[in-house]
Amino acid sequence: MNAPTVTATKPHSPANAIRIGYARVSTRAQDHLSQMQALEGAHCREIVEETASTRKDRPKLRATIERMHAGDTLVIYKPDRIARSMKELLVFLEDELAPRGINLEILSGICAGLHRPNGQTIADKMLFMVAAMAAEMERDLISERTLDGLAAARAHGRTGGRPPALDADKLAAARARQARGESITAIAKHLGVGRSTLYRALEEEDRPAAATTTAAPMVEAAVTKQAARMPSKAEDEACDAATYAMATALQERRPAAYRAIVDDLTPAERDQVSQACVRAAARRDRDQKG
Repeated sequence: MNAPTVTATKPHSPANAIRIGYARVSTRAQDHLSQMQALEGAHCREIVEETASTRKDRPKLRATIERMHAGDTLVIYKPDRIARSMKELLVFLEDELAPRGINLEILSGICAGLHRPNGQTIADKMLFMVAAMAAEMERDLISERTLDGLAAARAHGRTGGRPPALDADKLAAARARQARGESITAIAKHLGVGRSTLYRALEEEDRPAAATTTAAPMVEAAVTKQAARMPSKAEDEACDAATYAMATALQERRPAAYRAIVDDLTPAERDQVSQACVRAAARRDRDQKG
């Protein structure tokens, strides 16, 4: 599919650059309270809330991007508010934000920070790609352990969780109104409760049995050490695997972008990437045989 045509916009001066928060409100309402609190504390000029049934059905996000100018910043809570995978996140940065000169700020998670699609060095971009892949692996691990925790709880006759703040009838009414596109503010007013109370009740109803994971601190520590040039053997292997997966995906799906990145590397950097791919491929072959 061809990339959409992007009309260049006149850049704002640094003093006039704006920050707009974007919150994607799914029907399950997980993380809504944390998401909104983080955005409200991020000094955004405005926060755009969107109730979307699918990842592609995001007219408010599209409209928001189209009225932003070069130098402005789109602020999100986590990468999964705009993308479910590393590939989708990178395509969003390259096809939607970079041509317009719009920055992306992520408030939480291993990818947290300000990302300037047109102002990063190759090293910055590589580190961001590795972090995005690590975040995707972390999310998959959490999902797997959550399912394992639910299965174990059901096997012992437990469902877990605290009593909901609202009764079942009110929660059902809230979800029905949310599915029709009503905002959380309007729904809370209709039910006669505060916004925070409604967010919390929806989160508690959705929250599965507790499933602990040490993935987040482990991954964050790995990336921190990698950036400080102090990798352990396991971290070296993880970085090799991420580099190999990223290079393979770009070669197959975005060959022009791949060639542009390779052309921008120094001979030493090309050699490092090549060696990382060779090591990762060799380990993959060994694992498959063993």
